[in-house]
Amino acid sequence: MAAPRPRPITPRYASLPLLSLVLRLVSLLIVGFSITFFLYAVKESFRLAPPTESLRMFLSMLSSYALSFFRYLLLALALRIVADLILVLLDIEENTRRTADAITGQISGTTPRLRDHD
Repeated sequence: MAAPRPRPITPRYASLPLLSLVLRLVSLLIVGFSITFFLYAVKESFRLAPPTESLRMFLSMLSSYALSFFRYLLLALALRIVADLILVLLDIEENTRRTADAITGQISGTTPRLRDHD
């Protein structure tokens, strides 16, 4: 016999899943643009300072581009972490609500607010 499906709960923070999705999309765009920029920059560094003519200038340009590339990757990673943390917090809120409903035997449907903290 299949386990009963939990009843749907009205989300209290309806815009947070959308914010999480937007942050994920922005992080993917940052990764895509940073990879494209890095590859273009490497191609241009080969054109402007070929390693056979000036190895020092070539390596200097390449290290500068690589540093920018890793900075953008760290920014994308930070945005992705924030997006996932938003989803974790929403799951915690929903599980807390379900637990409170199970303990009290009532169906709240929405998150009850505490009078002292409103």
